Amino acid sequence: MARFERVVVAGTFNCIHQGHLKLLRTALEAGEKVVLGLTSDGFARRIKGTAKPYAERKRELEVVIGDEMKRCEIVEIHDEIGIAGEEKELQAIVVSTETEPNARKVNGARKRKGLTALEVIVIPLVNDVEGRKLSCRRLAKKSGGA
Repeated sequence: MARFERVVVAGTFNCIHQGHLKLLRTALEAGEKVVLGLTSDGFARRIKGTAKPYAERKRELEVVIGDEMKRCEIVEIHDEIGIAGEEKELQAIVVSTETEPNARKVNGARKRKGLTALEVIVIPLVNDVEGRKLSCRRLAKKSGGA
């Protein structure tokens, strides 16, 4: 049973790997409704260098989430704060240990706006068979992609 009415999770989701699936599952388990912040093309380029177009990443996310999309809303974000720093109905944010500092930035922005801090749900990174964190960039190199 979900602990929160509205939860937020964000990412580039350039390829959807096991780490992303764990992040999404955690958000869906924690919230009745899930707001998915998907990085804009410009933001994705700033943080990743290259990424598939927003529309393609959004379609792939919708396919992976499947029937659970009825509980989700995908919104375009242009920075680390995104909708999480503005929407007062949000109650929790799901992040990885790597992106936990962004949750602190979000809560700082919320505090400055007089909004309640989000409960931060942190999941550990998922590692590949070599013990390194899963990465779309490395997965693409291994498969002969970009």
